[in-house]
Amino acid sequence: MSPQYVRLRFLTLQRRDAAPEWREKSTKRETNDARGCVNPQKSKFALMNRKTRMKHVRFALSFVCAFTSWYMYINSSLKHSATAYSQSHCSAFRRARPNPDVRKPESLNNTFNANLFPSRAGSKRFYLCSYPKTGCSQWMHLLHYLLTGQKVNEGLKIHEHRHRWSTMLHFPKDTETLADPNIPRILIMRNPYDRVLSAYHDFLKRSPHLKNTSFHSYVTGYVIGAETDKQFADHRRPVSEGCNIWDHEMNSFNVHWDYILKLEEMWLWSRCLFSELNLLDVVSKGWPTHSGQLFAVPNLERSRLIDHIGPIIGDANWPSTLEFSIGHERPKLRKWDAYTPELVRIVNRVFEVDFQIGRYALWDAYPSSVQDDV
Repeated sequence: MSPQYVRLRFLTLQRRDAAPEWREKSTKRETNDARGCVNPQKSKFALMNRKTRMKHVRFALSFVCAFTSWYMYINSSLKHSATAYSQSHCSAFRRARPNPDVRKPESLNNTFNANLFPSRAGSKRFYLCSYPKTGCSQWMHLLHYLLTGQKVNEGLKIHEHRHRWSTMLHFPKDTETLADPNIPRILIMRNPYDRVLSAYHDFLKRSPHLKNTSFHSYVTGYVIGAETDKQFADHRRPVSEGCNIWDHEMNSFNVHWDYILKLEEMWLWSRCLFSELNLLDVVSKGWPTHSGQLFAVPNLERSRLIDHIGPIIGDANWPSTLEFSIGHERPKLRKWDAYTPELVRIVNRVFEVDFQIGRYALWDAYPSSVQDDV
């Protein structure tokens, strides 16, 4: 007989000796069962005979199996539908290239606002036109990573690296690169009303000695006037004037773009685009931001329709995906406080092609018909 068994037996006997009331209750319960007495506190299920209980058990097991099978089928169907929806959703953003896709190759100009983003660790090369005030600083951080392998957060100082100059295409030498169908062309647009107001806010930060300049004076003196200061002119000029986008003589595209994307709707297209470019993992982790992301790429498969009724019907804005705070993304001056009918007419005239390319609605300068900035 092993020592362990002896010790266990001793402890058991010791416990019973120390609790005589337990033995009394156990004896009483056994006596009641022998006499056929029924405890009224017992459940009805416990009083059923064995055959009835087994019948209920089999029914319960059948129900659980049927429910589990149904749940797995529905879950599999939903995942398949979500994947199919995601693929069709993403394909809707890409446009087919016409033939020819560059109307006047001889008219192409060298522009540092359009850059060839290189490949790194399996990502695709792509040609991006991100004009000032369309989130370009965010893209310059991505370009810096693709060139150096470093994920940094330098704000506006990212432009001091002059990566735009080193990745711009030079024509006519790089015409074949531009025409390569394996290099997607991406154009980022922004609502002209928001963009001009953001440019004004940027102007005040760059020119503190002109901090008393009103928005009206800025539009009439700098947007359509000849006045200049520390702010580059492309910050307040139409996007369609750069990147060889538009042929004003023919009133049509000079360079056709595979993607024409609205900055305001980046929440909708960011996952699709970065997945297509094999950059989803790159922009989603490892960045020196509070979330670790360069862009807050949403998971559309986990989104609920009810959470986005406002943006869908135009009563609210889509969530922002910009993770870096540059300092002038959200102008303090709201649109309905800044614009007058006169200024609205000026923006409508100067940015006419931008409204056309981005398919933005024209505003009538009444506060009730405008959304706040993104």
